[in-house]
Amino acid sequence: MPMPLADFQAYIEAENMRLERDPCQFSDKEIVINVEYKYCPNLTIIDTPGLIIPAPGRKNRILQSQARAVEALVRTKIQHREFIILCLEDSSDWVNATTRKVVMQIDPELSRTVLVSTKLDTKILQFARASDVEVFLKPPASVLDGCLLGDSPFFTSVPSGRVGSGHEAIFRSNEEFKKAVSLREVEDVALLEEKLGRSLSKEERSRIGVSSLRLFLEELLQKRYIKSVPLIVSLLDKEHRSVTRKLREISQEISSLDEVKLKERAHAFHESFLTKLSLLLKGTVVAPPDKFGETLQDERINGGSFTGSDSFQLPNKMMPNAGMRLYGGAQYHRAMAEFCLVVGGMECPPITREEIVNACGVEDIHDGTNYSRSACVIGVSKARETFEPFLHQLGFRLLHILKRLLPISVYLLQYIVAN
Repeated sequence: MPMPLADFQAYIEAENMRLERDPCQFSDKEIVINVEYKYCPNLTIIDTPGLIIPAPGRKNRILQSQARAVEALVRTKIQHREFIILCLEDSSDWVNATTRKVVMQIDPELSRTVLVSTKLDTKILQFARASDVEVFLKPPASVLDGCLLGDSPFFTSVPSGRVGSGHEAIFRSNEEFKKAVSLREVEDVALLEEKLGRSLSKEERSRIGVSSLRLFLEELLQKRYIKSVPLIVSLLDKEHRSVTRKLREISQEISSLDEVKLKERAHAFHESFLTKLSLLLKGTVVAPPDKFGETLQDERINGGSFTGSDSFQLPNKMMPNAGMRLYGGAQYHRAMAEFCLVVGGMECPPITREEIVNACGVEDIHDGTNYSRSACVIGVSKARETFEPFLHQLGFRLLHILKRLLPISVYLLQYIVAN
C-alpha cells in the first residue's frame, strides 16, 4: 500500500528518536522503501550509518564499540561487487579521508566508487589560497589512487534544515527545499570562482552540486542497464522456457487426474516421507547442518535442559559433540548421552528407618514380613522420586528432536526432486 511522504518522514523521525534513547544508537535493521522514480527503473539505494571516529581511552570504549559495529555493517553492505558505492567525505584534506580508507578495503581500485565531498559551502571558507582550492577540486593522482568512477570527485552542498509544517522546520514544502538546493549550487560556483580568481571550466562545473551528481549517476545506471540487457534477456528466455515446460506438465497432470491416481500418488508420498524419517534416524549427510542442525546449547534452549532441584546443569565441555550442529539420530544419541551422564552422576537419596519399617507390611498368606518386596517398594519409590522429573524432561527433549524431523524430511524430498 503506498505511503504518503509525510507519513514516511514521521516514521523515520520516530525511529531516530527511538535510537537516540537506545545505548547502541544505531540499528542494522533495514528500512526498505520502493519509490517510483521516472529516471531510473529498478533502482535500489542502501543508506548506511555514518562512520564514527571515537577518541582513544577507556572512558570512550562504548563509542569505540559502536564505531566498530558501524564499520562492520558498512563493510558488509558494500562488499557486493555489483553495487555502486557512493562514498561521502566530510573533509577538506583528501589525504585524511577516513571514509575512503574503509571503502578501499573492499574496493581497492575504487573502480565502483563515486567519491563525493559534502558540505562544500563550509569548506570553501577554510581555504586561504587559490592553489589550495585547485588541489582540493582536482587532487593529484598520488592522493586518489585507483580508477575512480567519474575520474574525479563530486562536490555538493545541501541547505540545513528540515522540511515540514512544524515549528522546527525551515522549508515548508519539498519544492521550496529543491529551490534552496539549486540556489546553493549557484552560490557555491560563485564562491569557488571568487576564491580561484577565474571562471570554472565546463568539466569543473559538471562536478559541482547535487544536480550534477544526480545526472552522472542516472547516466551511469543507464549504461549499466544497457550493458545488462543481453544477460537479462537470456535469463528471461531461460525462465520462460522453464515456466512453459512446468505449465505443460501441470496441465497434463490436471487433465489426467482421477481418484485412483491421486490415491496412488498420496500413498507414494506417504511411503517416501516415512523412508526419509527412517533415513534421518539412521543417519544422513544430505541435509546441511548449518541450516537444520542444532548445537547442544540451541537444543537446551529450544527443547529444555536436564535440571534438578539444585538447578545444576552439565557444562558443555563435559558433553561429547556439544558444539556440533546435529539432527536426527545423531541428535537423539547426544540427548540420551546427556541424560545418562546427568542420571549417572546423581547420588542415591537417603532412606530413613521409618521408611524401612513402613515398607515392611503384613503378607496376605502369613503373618511374617516379605523383605524382598519391602526392598522393591523402597527402590521403586526412591527411583520414581529421583528420576521421574528427568524422564519428563527427556520426553520433552526427544519430542523436540522428532518435531524437527518434519522440515528436514520435506527438504530431503525436495532435494530428490531437484536432483
